[in-house]
Amino acid sequence: MITDVFSKRNRTPSGEPLVRDVLPQVFRVQVAHIMLRALGDNDEGERLGQGGIGTREVPYLWGYIHDRLAEEHGLFRLAERSGGRRADCIRYLCDVKDVDKALDVIELSFRTAQEVVPRVPHYLWFSLEITQKPEDAVSDLNARFGEHNLGYRYVDGQIVRLDSEYLHQEVSEPALQLLHAHGFDGPEEEFRSAHEHFRHGRLKEAVVDALKAFESVMKAICDAQKWVYSAKATASELITVVLKEGLIPEYLQTEIAGLRNLLEASVPVVRNKGAGHGQGATSKPMPAHLAAYALHSAASNIVLLIQAHQALKLADRQARRGHRMAPPIP
Repeated sequence: MITDVFSKRNRTPSGEPLVRDVLPQVFRVQVAHIMLRALGDNDEGERLGQGGIGTREVPYLWGYIHDRLAEEHGLFRLAERSGGRRADCIRYLCDVKDVDKALDVIELSFRTAQEVVPRVPHYLWFSLEITQKPEDAVSDLNARFGEHNLGYRYVDGQIVRLDSEYLHQEVSEPALQLLHAHGFDGPEEEFRSAHEHFRHGRLKEAVVDALKAFESVMKAICDAQKWVYSAKATASELITVVLKEGLIPEYLQTEIAGLRNLLEASVPVVRNKGAGHGQGATSKPMPAHLAAYALHSAASNIVLLIQAHQALKLADRQARRGHRMAPPIP
Protein backbone atom coordinates (compact mmCIF):
# COMPACT_ATOMS: atom_id res chain seq x y z
CA MET A 1 0.00 0.00 0.00
CA ILE A 2 1.39 3.42 -1.00
CA THR A 3 0.26 6.28 1.23
CA ASP A 4 -0.04 9.89 0.10
CA VAL A 5 1.86 12.03 2.62
CA PHE A 6 2.96 15.67 2.84
CA SER A 7 6.70 15.10 2.28
CA LYS A 8 6.04 13.58 -1.16
CA ARG A 9 3.91 16.50 -2.37
CA ASN A 10 6.38 19.03 -0.96
CA ARG A 11 9.32 17.95 -3.13
CA THR A 12 10.56 19.23 -6.43
CA PRO A 13 11.34 16.78 -9.27
CA SER A 14 14.96 16.77 -8.04
CA GLY A 15 13.77 15.50 -4.65
CA GLU A 16 14.75 18.55 -2.65
CA PRO A 17 12.25 20.05 -0.18
CA LEU A 18 10.73 23.29 -1.42
CA VAL A 19 11.09 25.00 1.96
CA ARG A 20 12.97 24.07 5.12
CA ASP A 21 11.14 25.30 8.19
CA VAL A 22 11.07 24.60 11.91
CA LEU A 23 8.31 23.08 14.03
CA PRO A 24 8.89 24.22 17.62
CA GLN A 25 9.10 21.48 20.24
CA VAL A 26 6.30 23.11 22.22
CA PHE A 27 4.06 22.93 19.14
CA ARG A 28 4.89 19.25 18.60
CA VAL A 29 4.00 18.38 22.18
CA GLN A 30 0.76 20.36 21.98
CA VAL A 31 -0.22 18.52 18.80
CA ALA A 32 0.67 15.19 20.42
CA HIS A 33 -1.87 15.96 23.15
CA ILE A 34 -4.54 16.60 20.51
CA MET A 35 -3.67 13.33 18.74
CA LEU A 36 -4.00 11.41 22.00
CA ARG A 37 -7.43 12.89 22.60
CA ALA A 38 -8.59 12.19 19.05
CA LEU A 39 -7.09 8.70 18.61
CA GLY A 40 -7.04 7.34 22.14
CA ASP A 41 -4.56 7.58 25.00
CA ASN A 42 -3.86 3.88 25.44
CA ASP A 43 -3.04 0.72 23.49
CA GLU A 44 -6.33 -1.00 24.27
CA GLY A 45 -7.14 -1.15 20.57
CA GLU A 46 -4.21 -3.48 19.98
CA ARG A 47 -5.69 -5.96 22.46
CA LEU A 48 -9.29 -5.74 21.33
CA GLY A 49 -8.63 -8.12 18.45
CA GLN A 50 -11.94 -8.96 16.86
CA GLY A 51 -13.87 -6.78 19.28
CA GLY A 52 -14.67 -4.21 16.62
CA ILE A 53 -11.52 -2.16 16.14
CA GLY A 54 -8.84 -4.64 15.18
CA THR A 55 -10.84 -5.78 12.20
CA ARG A 56 -10.16 -5.18 8.53
CA GLU A 57 -13.02 -2.68 8.36
CA VAL A 58 -11.73 -0.65 11.31
CA PRO A 59 -7.98 -1.14 11.82
CA TYR A 60 -6.20 -0.51 15.09
CA LEU A 61 -5.72 3.27 14.89
CA TRP A 62 -2.18 3.72 16.19
CA GLY A 63 -1.00 0.56 14.46
CA TYR A 64 -2.36 1.77 11.14
CA ILE A 65 -0.62 5.15 11.47
CA HIS A 66 2.66 3.61 12.64
CA ASP A 67 2.86 0.99 9.91
CA ARG A 68 1.94 3.35 7.05
CA LEU A 69 4.52 5.95 8.16
CA ALA A 70 7.24 3.34 8.77
CA GLU A 71 6.80 1.99 5.25
CA GLU A 72 6.75 5.43 3.61
CA HIS A 73 9.85 6.55 5.53
CA GLY A 74 11.74 3.31 4.88
CA LEU A 75 11.82 2.09 8.48
CA PHE A 76 10.83 -1.11 10.23
CA ARG A 77 9.80 0.81 13.35
CA LEU A 78 9.49 4.52 14.04
CA ALA A 79 11.42 4.23 17.31
CA GLU A 80 14.54 2.17 18.07
CA ARG A 81 13.30 1.19 21.50
CA SER A 82 9.66 0.43 20.97
CA GLY A 83 7.16 1.35 23.63
CA GLY A 84 4.15 0.29 21.60
CA ARG A 85 2.90 1.80 18.39
CA ARG A 86 1.11 4.69 20.09
CA ALA A 87 4.25 5.69 22.03
CA ASP A 88 6.41 5.21 18.94
CA CYS A 89 4.25 7.57 16.87
CA ILE A 90 4.35 10.26 19.55
CA ARG A 91 8.10 9.87 20.09
CA TYR A 92 8.74 10.06 16.36
CA LEU A 93 6.67 13.24 16.05
CA CYS A 94 8.60 14.89 18.87
CA ASP A 95 12.09 13.69 17.88
CA VAL A 96 12.33 13.52 14.08
CA LYS A 97 14.45 16.39 12.75
CA ASP A 98 13.03 16.38 9.23
CA VAL A 99 10.11 18.82 9.42
CA ASP A 100 8.34 17.24 6.45
CA LYS A 101 8.37 13.85 8.17
CA ALA A 102 6.96 15.38 11.35
CA LEU A 103 4.19 16.91 9.22
CA ASP A 104 3.59 13.45 7.75
CA VAL A 105 2.85 12.17 11.27
CA ILE A 106 0.43 15.01 11.89
CA GLU A 107 -1.29 14.70 8.52
CA LEU A 108 -1.82 10.93 8.61
CA SER A 109 -2.91 11.02 12.26
CA PHE A 110 -5.58 13.64 11.68
CA ARG A 111 -6.66 12.03 8.41
CA THR A 112 -7.11 8.77 10.34
CA ALA A 113 -9.06 10.60 13.04
CA GLN A 114 -11.39 12.04 10.41
CA GLU A 115 -11.82 8.97 8.24
CA VAL A 116 -11.56 6.02 10.64
CA VAL A 117 -12.61 7.17 14.11
CA PRO A 118 -16.22 7.89 13.00
CA ARG A 119 -16.46 4.16 12.11
CA VAL A 120 -15.40 3.09 15.59
CA PRO A 121 -18.49 2.13 17.64
CA HIS A 122 -19.10 4.80 20.26
CA TYR A 123 -19.23 2.27 23.06
CA LEU A 124 -15.51 1.63 22.40
CA TRP A 125 -14.49 5.28 22.68
CA PHE A 126 -14.37 5.03 26.47
CA SER A 127 -12.15 1.95 26.38
CA LEU A 128 -9.80 3.57 23.89
CA GLU A 129 -9.85 6.89 25.80
CA ILE A 130 -10.94 8.84 22.74
CA THR A 131 -12.16 12.08 24.27
CA GLN A 132 -12.38 14.51 21.34
CA LYS A 133 -14.39 14.53 18.13
CA PRO A 134 -12.36 14.60 14.91
CA GLU A 135 -13.70 17.96 13.77
CA ASP A 136 -12.82 19.55 17.13
CA ALA A 137 -9.33 18.04 16.95
CA VAL A 138 -8.79 19.56 13.50
CA SER A 139 -9.90 22.96 14.80
CA ASP A 140 -7.44 22.68 17.69
CA LEU A 141 -4.62 21.69 15.33
CA ASN A 142 -5.21 24.67 13.04
CA ALA A 143 -5.44 26.95 16.06
CA ARG A 144 -2.02 25.71 17.20
CA PHE A 145 -0.59 26.34 13.72
CA GLY A 146 -1.89 29.90 13.93
CA GLU A 147 -0.76 30.40 17.53
CA HIS A 148 2.84 29.62 16.55
CA ASN A 149 2.59 31.61 13.30
CA LEU A 150 3.38 28.53 11.24
CA GLY A 151 2.60 28.60 7.54
CA TYR A 152 0.59 25.38 7.45
CA ARG A 153 -3.01 24.32 7.91
CA TYR A 154 -4.80 20.97 7.83
CA VAL A 155 -7.49 21.23 5.13
CA ASP A 156 -9.51 18.47 3.44
CA GLY A 157 -7.30 15.66 4.75
CA GLN A 158 -3.99 17.29 3.84
CA ILE A 159 -1.39 19.60 5.31
CA VAL A 160 -1.16 22.60 2.97
CA ARG A 161 1.10 25.62 2.90
CA LEU A 162 -0.89 28.73 3.65
CA ASP A 163 1.04 31.21 1.60
CA SER A 164 4.04 31.62 -0.61
CA GLU A 165 6.65 33.81 1.07
CA TYR A 166 7.56 35.24 -2.32
CA LEU A 167 3.97 36.15 -3.16
CA HIS A 168 3.46 37.69 0.26
CA GLN A 169 6.55 39.88 -0.12
CA GLU A 170 5.96 40.75 -3.75
CA VAL A 171 2.18 41.21 -3.71
CA SER A 172 0.62 41.54 -0.25
CA GLU A 173 3.28 43.74 1.35
CA PRO A 174 3.22 46.39 -1.42
CA ALA A 175 -0.57 46.49 -1.17
CA LEU A 176 -0.41 47.07 2.59
CA GLN A 177 2.27 49.73 2.17
CA LEU A 178 0.25 51.59 -0.46
CA LEU A 179 -2.92 51.42 1.63
CA HIS A 180 -1.09 52.84 4.63
CA ALA A 181 0.91 55.48 2.77
CA HIS A 182 -2.04 56.96 0.90
CA GLY A 183 -4.56 57.06 3.74
CA PHE A 184 -6.80 54.16 2.80
CA ASP A 185 -7.43 53.39 6.47
CA GLY A 186 -10.67 51.44 6.06
CA PRO A 187 -9.45 49.16 3.26
CA GLU A 188 -6.15 48.67 5.09
CA GLU A 189 -7.98 47.48 8.20
CA GLU A 190 -10.10 45.09 6.12
CA PHE A 191 -7.09 43.72 4.23
CA ARG A 192 -5.13 43.15 7.45
CA SER A 193 -8.21 41.43 8.87
CA ALA A 194 -8.29 39.16 5.81
CA HIS A 195 -4.68 38.14 6.44
CA GLU A 196 -5.35 37.58 10.14
CA HIS A 197 -8.28 35.30 9.32
CA PHE A 198 -6.12 33.49 6.78
CA ARG A 199 -3.27 33.01 9.27
CA HIS A 200 -5.66 31.39 11.75
CA GLY A 201 -7.32 29.14 9.20
CA ARG A 202 -10.61 31.09 8.98
CA LEU A 203 -10.54 30.86 5.21
CA LYS A 204 -14.09 31.91 4.33
CA GLU A 205 -13.78 35.00 6.52
CA ALA A 206 -10.46 35.77 4.84
CA VAL A 207 -12.03 35.78 1.38
CA VAL A 208 -14.96 37.95 2.48
CA ASP A 209 -12.64 40.57 4.02
CA ALA A 210 -10.36 40.50 0.96
CA LEU A 211 -13.33 41.44 -1.23
CA LYS A 212 -14.38 44.14 1.25
CA ALA A 213 -10.91 45.69 1.01
CA PHE A 214 -10.99 45.51 -2.81
CA GLU A 215 -14.42 47.17 -2.95
CA SER A 216 -13.51 49.77 -0.31
CA VAL A 217 -10.46 50.88 -2.32
CA MET A 218 -12.64 51.50 -5.37
CA LYS A 219 -15.20 53.41 -3.28
CA ALA A 220 -12.45 55.55 -1.71
CA ILE A 221 -11.03 56.34 -5.16
CA CYS A 222 -14.50 57.25 -6.45
CA ASP A 223 -15.04 59.54 -3.46
CA ALA A 224 -11.67 61.23 -3.95
CA GLN A 225 -12.34 61.72 -7.67
CA LYS A 226 -15.99 62.68 -7.07
CA TRP A 227 -17.21 59.88 -9.31
CA VAL A 228 -20.82 58.85 -8.75
CA TYR A 229 -21.65 55.28 -7.74
CA SER A 230 -24.55 53.55 -6.05
CA ALA A 231 -24.40 53.12 -2.28
CA LYS A 232 -25.16 49.43 -2.84
CA ALA A 233 -22.73 48.99 -5.73
CA THR A 234 -21.17 45.55 -6.09
CA ALA A 235 -17.55 44.94 -7.03
CA SER A 236 -18.56 44.47 -10.68
CA GLU A 237 -20.49 47.76 -10.71
CA LEU A 238 -17.60 49.60 -9.08
CA ILE A 239 -15.20 48.19 -11.67
CA THR A 240 -17.50 49.54 -14.39
CA VAL A 241 -17.42 53.01 -12.81
CA VAL A 242 -13.64 53.29 -12.42
CA LEU A 243 -12.99 52.01 -15.95
CA LYS A 244 -15.63 54.30 -17.44
CA GLU A 245 -14.12 57.29 -15.64
CA GLY A 246 -10.69 56.54 -17.06
CA LEU A 247 -8.85 55.28 -13.99
CA ILE A 248 -7.14 52.89 -16.37
CA PRO A 249 -6.22 54.75 -19.60
CA GLU A 250 -8.25 53.71 -22.62
CA TYR A 251 -5.20 52.68 -24.63
CA LEU A 252 -4.23 50.30 -21.81
CA GLN A 253 -7.76 48.93 -21.65
CA THR A 254 -7.39 47.98 -25.29
CA GLU A 255 -3.90 46.54 -25.05
CA ILE A 256 -4.36 44.63 -21.81
CA ALA A 257 -6.90 42.17 -23.16
CA GLY A 258 -9.38 40.92 -20.63
CA LEU A 259 -8.52 43.42 -17.87
CA ARG A 260 -12.15 43.71 -16.93
CA ASN A 261 -12.49 39.92 -16.88
CA LEU A 262 -9.39 39.61 -14.74
CA LEU A 263 -10.71 42.05 -12.18
CA GLU A 264 -14.25 40.72 -12.20
CA ALA A 265 -13.38 37.02 -12.21
CA SER A 266 -10.85 36.89 -9.40
CA VAL A 267 -11.88 38.06 -5.94
CA PRO A 268 -15.65 38.61 -6.39
CA VAL A 269 -16.26 35.19 -7.96
CA VAL A 270 -14.25 33.33 -5.33
CA ARG A 271 -16.17 35.15 -2.64
CA ASN A 272 -19.59 34.67 -4.24
CA LYS A 273 -19.17 30.96 -4.93
CA GLY A 274 -17.29 30.00 -1.80
CA ALA A 275 -18.05 32.33 1.06
CA GLY A 276 -20.46 35.13 0.31
CA HIS A 277 -23.85 33.44 0.07
CA GLY A 278 -25.87 30.81 1.88
CA GLN A 279 -24.31 27.37 1.62
CA GLY A 280 -27.40 25.29 2.30
CA ALA A 281 -27.69 22.44 4.78
CA THR A 282 -24.22 21.06 4.02
CA SER A 283 -21.12 23.07 4.95
CA LYS A 284 -18.94 23.88 1.95
CA PRO A 285 -15.23 23.89 2.85
CA MET A 286 -13.03 26.66 1.48
CA PRO A 287 -9.78 25.17 0.11
CA ALA A 288 -6.71 26.98 1.42
CA HIS A 289 -5.20 27.36 -2.05
CA LEU A 290 -8.38 29.08 -3.26
CA ALA A 291 -8.38 31.45 -0.29
CA ALA A 292 -4.72 32.25 -0.96
CA TYR A 293 -5.57 32.99 -4.59
CA ALA A 294 -8.32 35.38 -3.47
CA LEU A 295 -5.92 37.26 -1.18
CA HIS A 296 -3.23 37.53 -3.84
CA SER A 297 -5.74 38.65 -6.46
CA ALA A 298 -7.13 41.27 -4.11
CA ALA A 299 -3.60 42.49 -3.33
CA SER A 300 -2.64 42.73 -7.02
CA ASN A 301 -5.85 44.59 -7.85
CA ILE A 302 -5.40 46.98 -4.93
CA VAL A 303 -1.86 47.82 -6.05
CA LEU A 304 -3.06 48.43 -9.62
CA LEU A 305 -5.96 50.63 -8.54
CA ILE A 306 -4.00 52.78 -6.08
CA GLN A 307 -1.10 53.29 -8.46
CA ALA A 308 -3.51 54.23 -11.25
CA HIS A 309 -5.27 56.61 -8.86
CA GLN A 310 -1.98 58.28 -7.90
CA ALA A 311 -0.98 58.58 -11.57
CA LEU A 312 -4.32 60.22 -12.37
CA LYS A 313 -3.91 62.70 -9.51
CA LEU A 314 -0.41 63.56 -10.68
CA ALA A 315 -1.63 64.09 -14.25
CA ASP A 316 -4.39 66.40 -12.96
CA ARG A 317 -1.91 68.45 -10.92
CA GLN A 318 0.43 68.79 -13.89
CA ALA A 319 -2.45 69.81 -16.13
CA ARG A 320 -3.55 72.52 -13.68
CA ARG A 321 0.03 73.75 -13.28
CA GLY A 322 0.46 73.89 -17.04
CA HIS A 323 -2.78 75.85 -17.38
CA ARG A 324 -1.65 78.44 -14.82
CA MET A 325 1.73 78.84 -16.49
CA ALA A 326 0.42 79.12 -20.04
CA PRO A 327 1.07 82.59 -21.57
CA PRO A 328 -1.97 84.73 -22.38
CA ILE A 329 -3.31 84.51 -25.91
CA PRO A 330 -2.57 87.78 -27.76
